[in-house]
Amino acid sequence: MDLKIIAGLGNPLKGYKTSRHNVGSLFIDYLAFQKKIKFEKKENLSSLIAKTEINNHEVLILKPLVFMNESGIAISKALKFFKLKPVDLLVVQDDSDLIFKTVKLVRNRNSAGHHGIESIINSLKTKDFFRLRIGIRDKNSTAKAEKFVLSSFTKEEVEILEKEIFPKALEIITNWLKTT
Repeated sequence: MDLKIIAGLGNPLKGYKTSRHNVGSLFIDYLAFQKKIKFEKKENLSSLIAKTEINNHEVLILKPLVFMNESGIAISKALKFFKLKPVDLLVVQDDSDLIFKTVKLVRNRNSAGHHGIESIINSLKTKDFFRLRIGIRDKNSTAKAEKFVLSSFTKEEVEILEKEIFPKALEIITNWLKTT
């Protein structure tokens, strides 16, 4: 059974917990709740880590304890520690270019200005890893991404995340695990 890493990007401080930029971290919380797993703090990996199985695949769930723009530090430490390749990695991230409720799996793509992804690409010296892009933009929003991503989800949007978007994301991840 090949080990894979699923990492959810976000900022670690409480004030950012429900911000749109933290949707990757929120997904990891959802996954931990669904799988009834508890995280272990690994200072040497700058992350919270838990192991679980998804459809008979061993998966390491990673929540970096660094700020979004330094995500590459934690991701590269985990890959080195567990002796994995970048293609064994799936990063769950927010995407302000995608409309809310949109979820896309991509591989080997540029960062499109996402600083967390830029950090990972720079640290790994490759863009050949998987990303699950979760749309966070309201279809009517014209706000600049820098300000928009730090705004919080509404109560209604959090419910949609938990009931529609995160189950859809988990289904995509399950299919990804079957094919990698």
